Amino acid sequence: MERELLEDIVHLLQNVEWLYNFPVTQIFTRNIFSQMPLEWRDALTELPLEVLNGIPQHNYQENWPSSLQSFLEECRRLTLHQLVSDCHIQPAVDTTQNVNLPQELTRGMTVKKRHEVISLLGIVKRLSDITESFHVLDIGSGIGYIDSFLHHMFKLTVIGAESEDKLVRSANARQKELLGNCSGIKHVNWTLADDKMTLQKAKEVISELVQVDPVCTCQFRNQALVTDDMSEKPVLILDSKSEINSLATRNENKEVVCTDVFHLKMSAILLGLHACADLSPIMIKMFKECSQVSSLILLSCCYHKMQLISGNMKKLIGYTNPTGSCENLGHNMSGNCEDLEGSKCIENQFKEVYIQELEKTCDIAGERFMNFPMSKTLKNLLQQSNVHMTTFGLRLAAQESGLRWVRQTDDDHENHKKNVAYRALLEAFCVKEGYTLKKLRRRCVRKSQFTDLNEYIKSVTENYEFVPSKDNVCFISNSENKRIREEPALVTQKTDDESKDDEKILQMSDSVPSVSCGIGTIAPTLSQDYIKSAIENCYEDYKYLFPLIEPLTGLQLALQPVMEALVLVDRLVYLKECGFTRVWLEKVFDVEVSPRNVALIAVRCK
Repeated sequence: MERELLEDIVHLLQNVEWLYNFPVTQIFTRNIFSQMPLEWRDALTELPLEVLNGIPQHNYQENWPSSLQSFLEECRRLTLHQLVSDCHIQPAVDTTQNVNLPQELTRGMTVKKRHEVISLLGIVKRLSDITESFHVLDIGSGIGYIDSFLHHMFKLTVIGAESEDKLVRSANARQKELLGNCSGIKHVNWTLADDKMTLQKAKEVISELVQVDPVCTCQFRNQALVTDDMSEKPVLILDSKSEINSLATRNENKEVVCTDVFHLKMSAILLGLHACADLSPIMIKMFKECSQVSSLILLSCCYHKMQLISGNMKKLIGYTNPTGSCENLGHNMSGNCEDLEGSKCIENQFKEVYIQELEKTCDIAGERFMNFPMSKTLKNLLQQSNVHMTTFGLRLAAQESGLRWVRQTDDDHENHKKNVAYRALLEAFCVKEGYTLKKLRRRCVRKSQFTDLNEYIKSVTENYEFVPSKDNVCFISNSENKRIREEPALVTQKTDDESKDDEKILQMSDSVPSVSCGIGTIAPTLSQDYIKSAIENCYEDYKYLFPLIEPLTGLQLALQPVMEALVLVDRLVYLKECGFTRVWLEKVFDVEVSPRNVALIAVRCK
């Protein structure tokens, strides 16, 4: 079943690579709209609001081209959430109605975090019952919200592993305040890497965890009310009924009775909520290699931040890739040299420009990731179909659900259109003139400044430094540089041709003046008036394409759950290729509350 699903997704992507393999700021410079079928462009221009808002829900008009209708139908069929209903299993019990959480433990939790914690409690309890594992290793535990609940409500012993030392200190302080000196929960600072040392340490940590005395010593005595429904079986995805039924059956009292998994009390559940980027593949490998891990519950995010194999090339020339926030899923403006803060050396800037040009080349040809695809099946399918996946395609997979699009107003669409268009115009200007951008402050353009082009240009010129690209800088020797700086102006007799050439150079210097960028370099600088005029010219060149920006975004949102399915099913297939038979995807959260709402779950069997 999974292979056929991957084949169908790859076949769909093969025909619409132009829709997902590009940064949004390059819609003009990469001629994205010229790659969109002409009949699609005609159908999607000037759409009524209700029709536009229906695109991410895979709705279409009867008079639309058959190819466009087929695309949306395939997206609907291959989306993860459509596959939930295909299993014909009743929806999960709403655990928010079955748990009365102690107010002390919920202090500081957002609505989103509360929803996530309550939903996960039921799954952990169910797997603990199935496997008889009473220990949990929580990777990326933050300040330990779910850890305190798991121990207080189910008396599970928990180790929370977190890479940020500040969060570890906060977690320990919170635990001591709420539970006192309890041996049932421990928070440690641990940065996982994709190597053998991490796997070895994981075995040691889990071995230590399962040796912990399960007797609770915490001082918190208020008991939560937990109903039997906490272990009801939620919605399952991508598993046949026979496999689902063989994993666990129920007796008349709705108790879970496992049929073929290890009942190993000296084992632990591996848990990861919002396991970012390569952390998810690392946890999958931990489950594979650590025999004392009875089961895996993994909710991933930020697929686009997975490490590229070409990253080693960047290290060779001294380049460090900026790490963005997990919450920031928007596209960065191309050429945003965030790593150059404080640097005045033009040679370092050229390294940045070189890397940007290298990445642009990779974007077109496809990138190679350390941990995607994981399965041999998908690797072969992508190679055979000549389908390339890039950071931008995986970024689309990590975008939020298109459900919110349904509530978009005309003003919302207008604001989003301008946001995308103005950034793309700036990109077009930089490409044409040979510049990249360097931030001068953290927030360079505010949301309100996208309402008017002149305001946007003013903000850009004030808050960005325009750094010349390599081709836009004249290199001279140190002796030549010294001569230019020290030699007085000499009046010499020139031929008519030489004078004409000098006049052209002076005219160019008036419009784009030059400045010394350090020893051995001369580069042009830009005036605000020149930038304003040039971007306005770009506006005139591309404004006829503006009405297609929102339909293009709608098509991307229609494709988003398919892209995410590709990533998650690949990981499921990888585990099955490794010999694990009890692996499935399960809907855990409300997608409108927490967009990354599907968990990869695996149980170690006999």
